Amino acid sequence: MLIDGMSLRDLMAAAEGAWEPHAEMLAMVGNVNRDRKKRASPYSGREFNPFTPAHQRVAAKRGIPIGAGTIHLLKALVPKRKGTRNGGQGNV
Repeated sequence: MLIDGMSLRDLMAAAEGAWEPHAEMLAMVGNVNRDRKKRASPYSGREFNPFTPAHQRVAAKRGIPIGAGTIHLLKALVPKRKGTRNGGQGNV
């Protein structure tokens, strides 16, 4: 079996290497179907590889940035609590 005699470092290196061609293929499919008006820059394999460190990924800017002016939008999504955490006993 391939795993016998391999260290965790070897297994991680094999997993990282196995993802590279798949990430490039996903980037290619993404670029074929990309709306150039919404996203001018092409996708890269780094964006689809789960082993790429987060600071190296180029993430698409989506959603609403959370700040003082937009926090009310997030609060509207959170349901209001009924009672308290300790069964309605107040501060105990």
